[in-house]
Amino acid sequence: DYAARLRAAAGSLADDGRVRLAPPEFGAAALARAYAALDVFVYPSLAARGETFGVGIAEAMAAGAACVVSDLPCFADLVTPE
Repeated sequence: DYAARLRAAAGSLADDGRVRLAPPEFGAAALARAYAALDVFVYPSLAARGETFGVGIAEAMAAGAACVVSDLPCFADLVTPE
């Protein structure tokens, strides 16, 4: 349901390929390729509790993607405003 709401919010951006909601990727090589193809990595978590370090965010940053994350305390050590 959350993914469907994100797609709807992305509107035409998702239709023309500028926004992509990708399924989970578990293979190391495929995951590295996916991160390398990104300009921006968005992690819109709603979990005020239960989130941990944010490995996906760190991986995306290591691949050179700019990261946009939810304003959760668990991400403060990784991403700072602006």
